[in-house]
Amino acid sequence: MRIVLVLAALLAACLVRPLTAQCTAYGQPCTSSGMLAICSNSPVVGGTWTLGERSGTACGFSSTAPGTMFTLLGDCFQPGIPVDPPVSCANCGGCFLHVLPIWAAYAWTWPPRTTTLTIPSDPNLVGATFCMQDVCFNAGSSCVCMSAALQVVIQ
Repeated sequence: MRIVLVLAALLAACLVRPLTAQCTAYGQPCTSSGMLAICSNSPVVGGTWTLGERSGTACGFSSTAPGTMFTLLGDCFQPGIPVDPPVSCANCGGCFLHVLPIWAAYAWTWPPRTTTLTIPSDPNLVGATFCMQDVCFNAGSSCVCMSAALQVVIQ
């Protein structure tokens, strides 16, 4: 009987505990891209969500030469569309576009490595699932670099 009560208490604690959002790798990873998308905190209804990119240097960006990064948001698409040279830069090949259709392309300047979005206070968004993927344009080489995709669940 005591075991049943302990299990019931643990189950109740799990049900009452706030859910944490998931930001998980989605689809096939890039084979040679130096870019890595960041989903650093839980996207919660009514809160802020920090997203970003660890390395814009693949697109020639630096602290003295910042550039525009685009975070694509949209449906998660499998199997993905391969993006290889000459569309992708030689150092960024082997990636797949997993965000289709694209709902939005959020533009921000890299560096800094992160940017913040506000999640609307709409309870209908709880459980919404989408994918995000970072893309930048290397103007010097006229090619793009992209990260692998992340699947996000709003809590």
